[in-house]
Amino acid sequence: MALILTSQQVKALDQTLSEKGLLEVTVENAGRSVAEALHRHFPDSRVLVVAGKGFNGADAVVAARHLLALGHEITVLAHQEAHQDSLKKLQVFTKTFPLTVDQVRHHMAKNDVVLEGLLGTGFQPPLSAEYAALIEALNMSLKPVVSIDLPSGVRADVPERPELAVRATRTFALAGLKPCHLFEPASEWAGETELLSIGVPGQYTHQFTSTHTVEPSDVQQWLPRRNQNAHKGSAGEVWVLGGRSGMTGCVALSTLAALRTGSGLVRHSSVVPVEHAPAETISHALQDWSEVKDLPFKGAVAVGMGLGDQAEDIAAMVLEKHLPTVVDADALQTSLRGKGHERTIFTPHPGEAARMLETDVAEVLSDPLGAVRTLQKQYGGVVVLKGGPTTIATKQTTWVNTSGNPGMASAGMGDVLAGIIASLLGQGLSAKHAALSGVYLHGRAGDLCFERHHYGLQASDVAHAVGPAWHALLHGE
Repeated sequence: MALILTSQQVKALDQTLSEKGLLEVTVENAGRSVAEALHRHFPDSRVLVVAGKGFNGADAVVAARHLLALGHEITVLAHQEAHQDSLKKLQVFTKTFPLTVDQVRHHMAKNDVVLEGLLGTGFQPPLSAEYAALIEALNMSLKPVVSIDLPSGVRADVPERPELAVRATRTFALAGLKPCHLFEPASEWAGETELLSIGVPGQYTHQFTSTHTVEPSDVQQWLPRRNQNAHKGSAGEVWVLGGRSGMTGCVALSTLAALRTGSGLVRHSSVVPVEHAPAETISHALQDWSEVKDLPFKGAVAVGMGLGDQAEDIAAMVLEKHLPTVVDADALQTSLRGKGHERTIFTPHPGEAARMLETDVAEVLSDPLGAVRTLQKQYGGVVVLKGGPTTIATKQTTWVNTSGNPGMASAGMGDVLAGIIASLLGQGLSAKHAALSGVYLHGRAGDLCFERHHYGLQASDVAHAVGPAWHALLHGE
């Protein structure tokens, strides 16, 4: 897993490192890591290094010195307030030039790639006229531009579109990812983002953040394993409650996904016939939704898909039974606030999250990490805020998923996700691990489908691809 740091957390980390006498060493490590990474991607290149003031500029200056040692031809343009100690060490080996727009334009043509360290995580708009002109000059270049930590002009903590920022080809994130690397539209300015280690001891970074990415290596540890003598009764059970006239496809997709995720038994109940439900499922028809309270539930329950107005009451009945439960779609209402328990997973998309928080979608999308944390505090359990990327919050930790693609923006994907997560709950995973593994597996299956169907992939394609995705994940493919 990779850590995710906000600008304030970076500031606090820098302060701690300074107090421990480790800040200078960290800057040296950062510059070396940046130089080595650039060397891997652009070997034998001539590099124009653009260094601003502050630690971001210091990282650029140190990187220039290490690029020289790696055999690169370099040209360094340094701000007059650039880190003086780093600059003096570099000037022993090469001449530096003042950082001006004219110098940028003059030297751009002579180099193959630009390494920019103008502004760092502490940047807050508006841009000064000086930096705006420099960024515009960099953006006019046809050469690859590599940004240190984040593209200059992008705010570290928010996904909003910057007024003006460097359009990076590649960004080397330092110590941890920042929200701007993960959420659009800000992430579009970063190009390909690569996280570099800069030697900060984990005891310092982990005290400032409890936000991480979900990585394949994490999920490999959490997915359930079966013994050779496994049978359908030991492989977990799921019961799907949903559907109304014209909306039974939701149930069909959720049950299909639960089966494809390995559930030994999958049951479903509705007050209308569920067309196209897999033949392997067991139907328990209801005359009225009030009969839910008498159903002999086993394993996990998924509730809400296509249910309509009665969904929140049915979900409340299920939650009172304290079963492992996925609450989705129509059931995601404010009346469930505070009713989630340690085995509950709420799975809203941004529109449903806005309803639950009594705000608007724009507010949710402006701060997905803040929104998912607030939802968890208000509703309890585990919250999965679907999106690109999906965020997950437990009481202690927040996670950002790293699988999935834009082709998954189609009807029924949430129903498939609910079925996958419910299946993992029914197979014995905790709510935390079922949510994290289910979200990642769902996205990984979507990635396999995207290779074949691109934007034409359908929710049922993803359900059928869960098995291949699981196999590939366990075998490191």
